Amino acid sequence: MIAIGIRYLNGWSMAATAEGSDKSTAEWPPHPDRLFMALAAAHFETDRDPAERTALLWLEQQPAPALHASMDRDVSRRAIVTHYVPVNDVVPPRSAENATPKQVAEGLLLLPERRLRQARQFPVVVPKNDTVHFIWPDAEPGEGIRAALAALCIKLTCLGHSASLIQGWIESEPPAPTMQPVNGSGLPLRVAGAGRLTQLEQAYNESERLAWIALESAIANTKGAARKKLREEQEARFGKGAPPSRRPPPATAIAYALTPPNSQSSPRRYSAIAC
Repeated sequence: MIAIGIRYLNGWSMAATAEGSDKSTAEWPPHPDRLFMALAAAHFETDRDPAERTALLWLEQQPAPALHASMDRDVSRRAIVTHYVPVNDVVPPRSAENATPKQVAEGLLLLPERRLRQARQFPVVVPKNDTVHFIWPDAEPGEGIRAALAALCIKLTCLGHSASLIQGWIESEPPAPTMQPVNGSGLPLRVAGAGRLTQLEQAYNESERLAWIALESAIANTKGAARKKLREEQEARFGKGAPPSRRPPPATAIAYALTPPNSQSSPRRYSAIAC
């Protein structure tokens, strides 16, 4: 058995249920795939220990976990208020010397009085219990896997929005599950499956992004014909802009239901459901 505990340090969770443009509904309980993506982010944003990658590949192969979390009747939801926040920065010109009129105009948009604003919503759930457990009762990791997952849990900072701060750890004695996967109808929760880590890597498109940054740096440090040649090489490979970092595709969703009282059943592999 292995279990991961997370505690919402602010006492609330900020995460949107919808994968699309509608971000007005707060997600509860946290989906298992959200935890997996947070663990993957902790791995990629630090020293990328090979043991951690091995642990993530092991974890994505496990059956969907059971959950212990406050039930819907024990959570409150903050009223949704629309905020207007600055959009992501446009790429400013590297120097006035070679900036086009369009680049100058884009650079001016960085000024506070010209920053564009976009409507955003930040749905929040306040659970009665600020701690959630993800439980794999039949999983038997080796000591190396367990240690690597423990190291990743220590690195966790948020689950959902970056303001939704958490503490994570490996729980040796988790409480009994309140929800677990079922065949048939239930609450659809996204779960990581085999190949999920590769999907996340491909969506981030790191190798292409790093290659583009390297060419940008080389172009900035050369002049004349050499710069023109590098710029042509860059445009031939990437077009006019930097290669995108895409949102990862939605993970498979399966049905979860409340755990019957005194149930001793264990989570197993279940079929995906439409959601």
